Amino acid sequence: LQKGNPFNLPNMTDMKHRNKNSLSLQDPVQFIKGVGPRRAELLKKRGIETAEDCFYFIPHRYESRNQVKSIAELNLGELVTFHGEILGFDVIKGRGRKKWFEMVIQDGSGFIRAIWFQFNETYMCKRYKVGQQIILSGKPSPDRRGGLQIVHPSIELDYPDNVPGTETARVIPVYYTTEGLHLKSLRTIMRNVVEKYISLMEDCLPEDIVKRNVLPSRAQAFKMVHFPSENVSLKDLQNFRSQGHRRIIFEELFLIQLALAHRKRNRIKKARGFPLKTRGHIIKCFLNNLTFKLTEAQKKVLTEIMDDLEKDQPMNRLIQGDVGSGKTVVAFITLLTAIDNGKQGALMAPTEILAEQHFLNLQSDCKNLGISLEILTSTLKPKEKKIILEKISKGEIDLVVGTHSLIHENIKFHSLGATVIDEQHRFGVRQRESLTKKGSHPHTLIMTATPI
Repeated sequence: LQKGNPFNLPNMTDMKHRNKNSLSLQDPVQFIKGVGPRRAELLKKRGIETAEDCFYFIPHRYESRNQVKSIAELNLGELVTFHGEILGFDVIKGRGRKKWFEMVIQDGSGFIRAIWFQFNETYMCKRYKVGQQIILSGKPSPDRRGGLQIVHPSIELDYPDNVPGTETARVIPVYYTTEGLHLKSLRTIMRNVVEKYISLMEDCLPEDIVKRNVLPSRAQAFKMVHFPSENVSLKDLQNFRSQGHRRIIFEELFLIQLALAHRKRNRIKKARGFPLKTRGHIIKCFLNNLTFKLTEAQKKVLTEIMDDLEKDQPMNRLIQGDVGSGKTVVAFITLLTAIDNGKQGALMAPTEILAEQHFLNLQSDCKNLGISLEILTSTLKPKEKKIILEKISKGEIDLVVGTHSLIHENIKFHSLGATVIDEQHRFGVRQRESLTKKGSHPHTLIMTATPI
């Protein structure tokens, strides 16, 4: 999950909260309760610089601390939560300067010792009192006296109203942290951010899309993700499939698609190709000499392709079909359409073996139709390659089959009208674009049996 606003869209929320005393999602994290200058520098290492960044710092997993047990029911090594009463506590001194804080807790069913090796003595002695009710979470282990102990447990006071805290008696978020910033402190900071800034989260998805996909509001989603309620499935949380996660992921994908659609529309508006006359003389000759009939699927696809070729916007179409389904025939007819209009065609394959296979399969048909055909691969001798390149640049070759050699900077087409790229998943986006840039917005057809 990325930080918000990856496409630098206008933030309407912040435009409404510009006066001096109001909150903004762009408030520096340093001024949020519990942060300060030192922690702000630590948070910056995790890419957190504003209040909005905090919301997009999604927990990477969750722990369940809402199944409360009695001390007698505790199992060794199991992450558990239990209530108890403080019977006593003290700072125990060991050898040398070693010391630890030890607390004895009982709940009527048994006793357990809680131990902290890293602690603030003044804080611990001031915060806790004998007789206080507390909630602890951690993993019990055996102690030297034959009883139970729990080392560095999460601990909170058990208030009469039993309101869950940030560390116990609930499902808690686990964040990636950094040296010098404790997880407990980070959860407290996140709690402060959610409580103070959640109301500024406004929906950017259309209402009908939210309803149709049964999604919570943006504010609800972030609250669910950072501090989920007790009735949310832990499995769904761990797999990022809770309602809150679904909403945030859906929104990110929606914005990416929106940006891509916007970019594509602008590109199509700017790109002006050339319309081709379809069903010309060469194609008719080819179809008349075919020893088989085109399938209904092939006819349907060809109709759609011909409709595109007749437009002044360059075609950019993909054909998906299993091996042997007849994609090559459709591709060849597309290339013939360009040749029928006095243009050149190019067919690019990912390997020399496949390029040679295409070349051999097309040789007979090209000869019968009076079309000049050549193959361009890296295995050609320099002299042979130079002759072919000159013929291509002069327009003396109608159709070129090749590998990555077709996108080499030395190759220049006289008038490239249509390109076909086989096994598109074997080429990168820039490699495919490089071939189309060899002409003035030629029509493009890509083929695959395994679309990616």
